[in-house]
Amino acid sequence: SLPGGARPGSPGPSRPGPRVAVVEAQADRELAAYVLARTSLRRSGRDLRCVRRAYVVGPTELLYRHAQRLWVEVRMGPAREHGSFAGPVSRKIFDDFVEAHEAWSLHPDVEVLCGGGPLELAGEDGHYLAPALFSATWPTPELPMAGPMLVITQCSSEQARAAAEAAVREGGQVVAVGARPKQYPGDARLVRGALLVERLPPG
Repeated sequence: SLPGGARPGSPGPSRPGPRVAVVEAQADRELAAYVLARTSLRRSGRDLRCVRRAYVVGPTELLYRHAQRLWVEVRMGPAREHGSFAGPVSRKIFDDFVEAHEAWSLHPDVEVLCGGGPLELAGEDGHYLAPALFSATWPTPELPMAGPMLVITQCSSEQARAAAEAAVREGGQVVAVGARPKQYPGDARLVRGALLVERLPPG
């Protein structure tokens, strides 16, 4: 089979596989949090390339603190509003997000770092969502995900590599913070320094 689930001779581009993030033990935790926010919350999680699962090797406390600040302070609103990072979602994404958020929140192996939910913006039509952030123990529960949400799993190097390999086998990609070249399979996107500063979310 071809990457992304395409069949030989099938017309058009194939749907991309899962995109996951890996944060190495030596990676700067603040940089990692910004990378996760950028890759996860873009377009309110509507982008097929967004990251919804992150695997962290080593300590997580500092990463959680930085990520929580970003998730709370990120501005959701219409594209015409200065500083808005993401806009409205469809009714289906809205409903799927609410259902998925409840499933993650109630799971015994999951901690809610930032609770998401509906937003009411004055004078605006459409559906807006505050992003959700979860932490989980390995192995990450197989629960539905939709809209602006991310689950961070603390794990070992071997477990992170296993998760990365699984994503690549499904036609996905790895975003690796602090990793070495060729450390992860496929067309891994490596982030080793403050290279994304000009592309980070407001707040």
